[in-house]
Amino acid sequence: MMVGTLQLARALADPKLADDVLDQGVHNALALMDAGPVRQRRVRRPS
Repeated sequence: MMVGTLQLARALADPKLADDVLDQGVHNALALMDAGPVRQRRVRRPS
């Protein structure tokens, strides 16, 4: 995810927009790390 954010930011000609893209990418990466692992629910099957 961060690699795509970096590539997009480098491709933009507007420095302000590039900074905004990087800021949002960092925010998204931190939110993703804070989300923690996804737990799988166990499905009970009738016996």
